[in-house]
Amino acid sequence: MNTAVKECIENVFRANENIKIPTNSEEIDSFLDKLSFLRSSILGINNSIENLIKALESLTWLKKVDDSEAFLLKTVVAMSKSSLTTLKINYAMLKHFYGSKFPEVIQENLSFVEDLEETINDVSYSIFEHKDTPEIENLYKELNDLV
Repeated sequence: MNTAVKECIENVFRANENIKIPTNSEEIDSFLDKLSFLRSSILGINNSIENLIKALESLTWLKKVDDSEAFLLKTVVAMSKSSLTTLKINYAMLKHFYGSKFPEVIQENLSFVEDLEETINDVSYSIFEHKDTPEIENLYKELNDLV
């Protein structure tokens, strides 16, 4: 037999031997535990995003901020934008690799990521672009009167 053919056949045999498919209940349980852990991790990420959104939303209710506070707020918004970028990449990978296994959880993750992006934009807009305009001050007054 030709040496090259023999090597190819041996490689195929070895490759077939290395395929590990869960066959007993212990291996299947372990596989399912890993899937459950991944699902729980995604739900945990969603919960963390929701908490970040709530924290960012509270910034829109700040009235007057001085220059040092404005610097800190810009830093917080920049950090949140960086987190958003990471979360978008994470979502893309999750959808690609696990979208068919957890479609509802992955879709929920996208919704949270989109909500975070909207909140970051709202915070930036309300704090840095229109915080001291008469329209915003009147709006705050009206909202405070309702509360």
